[in-house]
Amino acid sequence: MESDICVLSPMNIMVKYADNTNVLVPSDSDIDLLKEFNHVKLWAEDNKMLISLVKTKEIVFRQLYHRLHISPLPMTCVTREYVNI
Repeated sequence: MESDICVLSPMNIMVKYADNTNVLVPSDSDIDLLKEFNHVKLWAEDNKMLISLVKTKEIVFRQLYHRLHISPLPMTCVTREYVNI
């Protein structure tokens, strides 16, 4: 199945495989994760598809010695994980 879903910013990356979609948003992107996620939710709604928020995760990659202050996203039921690299 082919879909027309895409990211808003060329700085961000979308990877699709079967029924999974991953959106990669760098910290210096011109469009933040919340705007990209809202765009995906609108696309899903327009295409009569459901997003399982229980299975939706935000994963923050950060360098261990570099602590970033990251404010929580106002998305209900979205799990945040941190990966130290």
